Amino acid sequence: MNIFVTGASGFIGRQFLSELLVKVAPGCCIWVLVRSPLNYADTRIKELQGDLKAIASFRKELLESDYVFHLAANATLGSDNNYNEVNYLPTAELVELLRSSNRLCNLVFTSTIGAVDRAPQDDCRSPLTIQSVANPRSHYGESKLKAERYIRESGLPATIIRPTWVYGSDMRTASHINRFVSMVYDNHPVTHFAFPGKVSLIHVRDLAQSLVLCINNQSVIGRTYFAETEALSIGDIFAVIAEKLRGKRPVQIPIPSISSIIARLHAMLPLNISNLFVGYLWANDTAFRADFDVSSPVLFADGVKDVIRSNIRTAGRWVITGANSGIGFALANKLAASGKKIVLIDKDTDNLSQFSNATIIRADLSIKSEIDGICRALSGVKIACLVNNAGIGVRGPIRETSTDAITRIVAVNALAPVLLTRKLIENLVTNEAVIVNVASSIAYNPLPFMSLYSSTKAFISNWSESLTYELRKTNTVITFSPSGTMTGFQQSAGVKVMNRGKGLLAPEYVAERIHNAIHRRKRVVILGLPTKVLLFVSKLLPRSLNISLWGTLFEKYR
Repeated sequence: MNIFVTGASGFIGRQFLSELLVKVAPGCCIWVLVRSPLNYADTRIKELQGDLKAIASFRKELLESDYVFHLAANATLGSDNNYNEVNYLPTAELVELLRSSNRLCNLVFTSTIGAVDRAPQDDCRSPLTIQSVANPRSHYGESKLKAERYIRESGLPATIIRPTWVYGSDMRTASHINRFVSMVYDNHPVTHFAFPGKVSLIHVRDLAQSLVLCINNQSVIGRTYFAETEALSIGDIFAVIAEKLRGKRPVQIPIPSISSIIARLHAMLPLNISNLFVGYLWANDTAFRADFDVSSPVLFADGVKDVIRSNIRTAGRWVITGANSGIGFALANKLAASGKKIVLIDKDTDNLSQFSNATIIRADLSIKSEIDGICRALSGVKIACLVNNAGIGVRGPIRETSTDAITRIVAVNALAPVLLTRKLIENLVTNEAVIVNVASSIAYNPLPFMSLYSSTKAFISNWSESLTYELRKTNTVITFSPSGTMTGFQQSAGVKVMNRGKGLLAPEYVAERIHNAIHRRKRVVILGLPTKVLLFVSKLLPRSLNISLWGTLFEKYR
């Protein structure tokens, strides 16, 4: 038997392959179309490098396949995604290629409940069924419905599966249930309400096993199914998650009965609002449970534990550079005390041995190859937060600053944060990680006699604020600029400390404010009232006078 699979590296695809390998015989050949290597040890897996747009390149393998499982899709919601090119056109091309097959037993296509949605006149009081009139409201749903119709009209032996809300281990960070776990973990106000809107659910293991049962099963050919095993209200989903996280079921705020109003207006409301109050994504398909023998499904009360274990809040790592002293060390202490999983990076690690459960990486950020080493060490690690904190400086006029010092300051303060962020960007975006770039309050003004430090911090401030917009759809980017802080920086940089550090911020206080900024998702933080006042005054001064002011202040007092 030969099997062809698209989307094998995705959330559903990975679980499907695991179940498939248990089912099929040792001599079976499983071609998997992937963009990146899966590195399966099982010799039955034959990887084909490519994507859906190049599906015609694999005509030979398709025509030699008995079963084709088309699981790949772009399911990321957003108006700027071209779903037609990813979800419909490759499906149509796949169908045309399979028309020439003389051995195809079944084409199994995973669609979505979003290919149906609710018609404007539907009051959402009853579940969707296979007989429901399709009225997709999203471009994603439209593209899947077009693909469904193309498959049906082709006359090929096919089974169409419309998954409802699929959940399980290692689902996408932005996906419904995973997002809900993060919201409950963060104690989001919305999670305290008993929203009555009902949705249908299926654990990824049950869906994967059902897909496998499409092999050697004539009864499912030519059929369309909603893949669902239970239905819960949004309020109950929040409550179950909270119970698993905190050990007790919460008391929720009841919602006034406005379901009848929402039912009449749902066509004019955003789907996520309708979904909170009515059974917009509620489906019922007894044929699915019967034909695929789903008699003992994974129930949400048990299955959600898989989501919690792999959720970015519980499984994600907090990565801190410059962690051996100062702000980085104080932040590491705070995170460790709250049970966070931390990765601590510094060229000196003598103070880090106290963190018994932390991952310690010794690296010099002024050396590019060592930044590459950090990224290799973080390969496969879910990053919840990256704190670009490391910084160095030296006091003195430029004519007395060595080229080695210049190179190191620019490399550590400016180049390293950019390179590290860029090399980890796929991890950061996929996991919607928070990115904290520690600049300085002096980033907003020139600093004679310490020009390299102030200018590199100005670079970080500008770059970081630019990232805030570039990554606005996936990540929170925080530009954090503290006033002078009592760390080892002053001694190593040759900066005078006046009055035994009086007036300097404590690193523990700065760490607390960084943590607070992360929790509250602030974008720009300038810490220290005296500095804020001085910055305000400097904006009112002519530039030439402003330069003289900062030069005099630093030369005299620092």
